[in-house]
Amino acid sequence: MTREQRREFFEFVGLLAVVGSLIFLALEIRQNTAVVSGQSINEIYDAVREIDLITFADPDLTRITLTTVDTVDELSESDLQQYEMYLVLMIEVWERAIMRENDGLIDSSTVNSWHIYYADFVARHVNREIWDRIRWNWKEPELHERVARAMDNTAVSTN
Repeated sequence: MTREQRREFFEFVGLLAVVGSLIFLALEIRQNTAVVSGQSINEIYDAVREIDLITFADPDLTRITLTTVDTVDELSESDLQQYEMYLVLMIEVWERAIMRENDGLIDSSTVNSWHIYYADFVARHVNREIWDRIRWNWKEPELHERVARAMDNTAVSTN
C-alpha cells in the first residue's frame, strides 16, 4: 500500500468516525429531548397534584375552590383572597405549559389537552372582575389572550 493509498484510507476511516459520531450525537439529543419533554409534562402534572393536595387538605379551602363564577359574589373578602390565590396558582401552571410549548420542550399536540383543561377551568372559575384583580401576575400576552378567550367561551385549542 502506497503512502497515498494509506492517506486516503485513513481519511475514509476518519470520515466514517465523524459520521458515526454525528449519528451518535443525534440519537443522544433525541433521547435527551424525550427525557426533558417527559420531565416537563410530569412537572405540570405534579404542580396540579400539589395544588389539589393542599386545597383538599383544608375543608374551608375546598369549599372556596368549588366556587364558580356564578357564586363568587357570595364569598367573603378573605375567602375571595384565598380563591384568587388558588386561581393564581392554577393559572401559573397553565403559563408554565405555554412556556414549555413555546420553548419546544412539549409538543403542541401534547400540550393541547392542557389548553382545553385550563380553558374550561378559567371559564368556570374566572370572571372579568377577578381577572382584572389577578392579571398583573403574568406578563405573557399569549396567556392573557387564552384567558380572555376562555372567559368568552371561545376555542383556545392550538390544533
